[in-house]
Amino acid sequence: MKHLLKFYHFLGSIQLAIMLMALAILGAALGTILEAQSQSHLASAYLTYHNPLFRSLAGGFFINILVSALRRWPFRVRHIPFLITHCGLLMLLSGLIINNYCGIQGCMGLIEGGASHQIFLPNTYAIHLEKKGIENSPKNIQREYPLNQLMHQPVKFEDVEMRVIEYAPHSYERKETWVKGNQAIIAGITPIPLIEFQDNKHLPPSFKAHFHHEKAQPWNLIALKTPFISETAKNFYLHNLTVKISETAGGKILVEESLAKLLLAPLDINTAQFSFALEWNDPTLNELAQPTLQVQINHEKMVIRLAGPDSLLNQNISSPHRGKLLFTLDFFKEPTCLIMQDEQEDNYLYFFNAHGEVYTQSFKKEKLTSISAYDDGFEGYKVQMPFPFDDFPCSRTDKEQAELLRIAIKLRQGLAHYSTLSPPLQLLKQAADASQQEFAEATLNFLQAWENSSSLLFTAPYSPSLERLFHKLNWNILTQQEQYACGWLCLFLEEIEKELEKEKNFSQILIKREWPFALPFMSLDNNSVDPMISLFAQQLFSVASQLPPPPKMPPMFSAKALSAYLKAYGITLSNLREPMQSQPIIRSYHASRLYFDKVLKILSPLAPMRAPQLALLINALPDNSYALEEIKKAYISYQIQNKEETLSYQPSKAELITHLLYNAPLATKSLSSEEASALSASLNADEVILKTPLTLKQTKDKSLPKWEHNLPLLTLELKEGTYKELITLTYDPYGKKLLWPILKGKYLIRFQPLFRDIPYKIRLHDARQINYPGTSQPYSYESDIFIHDLKRNTRIEKTLSMNNIYQTAEGYRFYLANLSPSSEVAVQHAQILVNYDPAKYWLTYPGVLMISLGIGLLWWMQPYKRR
Repeated sequence: MKHLLKFYHFLGSIQLAIMLMALAILGAALGTILEAQSQSHLASAYLTYHNPLFRSLAGGFFINILVSALRRWPFRVRHIPFLITHCGLLMLLSGLIINNYCGIQGCMGLIEGGASHQIFLPNTYAIHLEKKGIENSPKNIQREYPLNQLMHQPVKFEDVEMRVIEYAPHSYERKETWVKGNQAIIAGITPIPLIEFQDNKHLPPSFKAHFHHEKAQPWNLIALKTPFISETAKNFYLHNLTVKISETAGGKILVEESLAKLLLAPLDINTAQFSFALEWNDPTLNELAQPTLQVQINHEKMVIRLAGPDSLLNQNISSPHRGKLLFTLDFFKEPTCLIMQDEQEDNYLYFFNAHGEVYTQSFKKEKLTSISAYDDGFEGYKVQMPFPFDDFPCSRTDKEQAELLRIAIKLRQGLAHYSTLSPPLQLLKQAADASQQEFAEATLNFLQAWENSSSLLFTAPYSPSLERLFHKLNWNILTQQEQYACGWLCLFLEEIEKELEKEKNFSQILIKREWPFALPFMSLDNNSVDPMISLFAQQLFSVASQLPPPPKMPPMFSAKALSAYLKAYGITLSNLREPMQSQPIIRSYHASRLYFDKVLKILSPLAPMRAPQLALLINALPDNSYALEEIKKAYISYQIQNKEETLSYQPSKAELITHLLYNAPLATKSLSSEEASALSASLNADEVILKTPLTLKQTKDKSLPKWEHNLPLLTLELKEGTYKELITLTYDPYGKKLLWPILKGKYLIRFQPLFRDIPYKIRLHDARQINYPGTSQPYSYESDIFIHDLKRNTRIEKTLSMNNIYQTAEGYRFYLANLSPSSEVAVQHAQILVNYDPAKYWLTYPGVLMISLGIGLLWWMQPYKRR
């Protein structure tokens, strides 16, 4: 009993208090030293502050304070300050211990518009397992298993037994897209072997695949691993790429040669010298860049874009006011799909179609723009992309013809709905009607021939249809003043064109010729000649009443005069064009060709007819005739091929006739049965989506000095009945990454922190960065949040900032910890810290007050002062 009493007095002694304080100071000092050396707070806390021995010091202090107070029994009045102080210390320690074991210190990650009622506990480890819901119970069943529980014994979830096979303190994880191991994978196609490619090696043999339909043109498939992605893609693009050079006006083929050879030395054709330069502006390196081919023809320059909506079009850069240059270039190549992987194991896909167009897309393992989940992830994940090219012809000629048809449809619709035309178009319409030609077709035939003549005014040879059109031009419908202005404009432009060929600018020419209204031209761009010509024509027409008769009146040179008249109003083919939307316009063009060809073969299989004649035949058909039913079927087929909404009713004659008159193609060449069949198959083909399964590749590594950066790796064995499966998982520190399917798609699993529900649902309404005035440097961050109390079913709005927190009545405190990205146009992601101390109001805060009261009473009463 004596020893027990001695031990009891020791528990409340000052000696024990000093020992406990010394141990606490030693532990704190050791933790500080360890953190300074390892640069890891987590490592030092694990060895000191969070160590069970260090935590037991709180219990030691509690016992020491309690026993020291009890030793004063029997209590007297002078003990009151002492007892109040010690009671406050006991309450403070109790609150600390309760908060240590029952409190919450977690994080919540939210995107703008998102909401959550869960927080994750940093630096905790758990396995999240989720079972797929059945038809009668569609809600998935979820459960978390702490890692320390799994490490000691297997656990069971429903019928699944799970145990840890292997553990590594740190690992690296990357997503595998198109290239997996030593082969490239495209769903539905035989795996393509991955070849280590060097510049000095021969090009590897390719696989072939039909993507759109069985009779579609096959594509070469090649998979390579190389550190030189862009250079390799350029070499493969040039391989077997042929350039065809032809005359713009007549279409006569002059040369067919390899582009790789043309890049090495200039090419001479008669009096023209061609110099080629390929600017391989790879979009995988710069998203705003596109590869282009620059062609120098004598002193003139042509640019051909190889990617984008206006690809393959021959653009006259030196003198766009003259239309096209004298020569036209087209490309031919075997369609090729190139799948490449670099040293960082990022994937790149390059597509080169049969006409030399280029399409590229990169798939960087940490920057995947989209992932498709099948059955909410239970059927796995895939990376996919639409096939960039359709199977129907998309050559330069097809693009130009499709654009002409689009303009023709606009003219036809405008003529039907609006009666007023500009004066030069009125002149053209009168001539087209007199020569029994369709107005839109005649106008575009003239504009196209004019553009192909490579001249400021029309100088092309007359086709029979244009000969009839010019013969019927009635210049007398113009006033004498307009005829004078048109005649003088034509003569002036002929002389100005000669000066422009000498590399003089428009304003200098007018100043040299002492044109009295030359001043406004000084402020215009000298490279844009068409606006200057329009302004010059407006000035000329305004003073036409003061001009003498020109040496030659318009009827004496109708074609040139008409082109000058159109120039005065800015009506040229280049001005009528709109930004190209390649695929929809070309699809509509081919669908219209096919529909018109079907109607022609139904109504007039032997003799070609124009749209107005076919419209008369359709109008004369009986309502129940076989021919009319076939035309209706062809019209519905057109809508399907043109990706339009399918009719839910039978089209009327009026609808068929209106569509035929508006959408009739400009060319009347009949399609052979083989051409029609191939074109129909291409237009009817479904959209091709390239897919590849998304997989993970993990690599074990040694632990990092800073433990916070470690991503542990687990290999788990899962067993359901007799079926076993192994899966390797890397730690997801925020619990936001993908859940991976296991056990034949019945379950989802993820290695993540522990999650806890809180009685509040937080929705991030808006997050913003506030900068110093006039700079982009931030000085604060703010987030507007809605806090929904799930218990009381109330909602309030609060603004959190770096120095402004919110605390609920229950003691939950919300802090704004982080905001990303800094761009205002991107969706903001906010990290909110959540803190909850359950004993704060009934132990911690009252304990502090009692300590303060006790100290005050000790000072005031001075119970132990010697008298």
